[in-house]
Amino acid sequence: MNSVGTKSLTFLILTACLAPIVGAQGDPAPISEKSRAYHEARLHLTEPSYSLSRVKALIKAIKEPKTDSDFGTKALDGKIFGKLTVKEKFTYCMIYGENFSQNCDGMPAFINEETKIFGHPSGAFSSEEDWSARQIKFLVSHRATIIQLLKETIRARGEVGANLKKAVLTLHAREVIPELVSTYKKSRQDLEILATLSNLMSDAKYRPYMKTQTYKRLYGQKESNYKSFVPFSKEAEQTIIANAESFHLHRAR
Repeated sequence: MNSVGTKSLTFLILTACLAPIVGAQGDPAPISEKSRAYHEARLHLTEPSYSLSRVKALIKAIKEPKTDSDFGTKALDGKIFGKLTVKEKFTYCMIYGENFSQNCDGMPAFINEETKIFGHPSGAFSSEEDWSARQIKFLVSHRATIIQLLKETIRARGEVGANLKKAVLTLHAREVIPELVSTYKKSRQDLEILATLSNLMSDAKYRPYMKTQTYKRLYGQKESNYKSFVPFSKEAEQTIIANAESFHLHRAR
């Protein structure tokens, strides 16, 4: 088998291993408690401290939309949203997605999920929520301030939840790389941080990283998708971190 065929076979094996294994009776093979716990950790949100109680109260008071559609927007009134401070809007966006879709299935837990570095981190919020155009417009138009608030929140909370990772990728916020790396190194447990760093470089088409085997295995195949992963190894970890740090310095010049 030539080298191209070997690489394709390797990728197909990795992708197949990611899906829940089905037994003879059609039932998924059992997933360990460790894998389930890690799956839940991937979906964890980090709550900013800025007016958190007030923002939660406002969200709780949002009225249900008058629609029978499975898709729509359940949002804070425009006048109320407009009167919020930038920090309050940041908190609002980090803990709530205004768009809803009731037909979306959540991403399932995978066997040995805690041993995989994915090419894309998991989505924020539930599978039925996402940011609206209004929310994305706010985040992008206040990019510099939002990045500072992201840094402050990561330092204060000592973690990077799925919502903060989503914001980093939405804003292409390479400026947050030092906080991501330092947070990861505290425990080296949150492989989603490595996924976020990898995704940042992939989106920016950072050439040094694109030449690595890690990049090619995550994004270089036609079959590459949100399920694509490489098994965790010190080599893959170092490849991602070293390239991310160089990417940050390169872009900071």
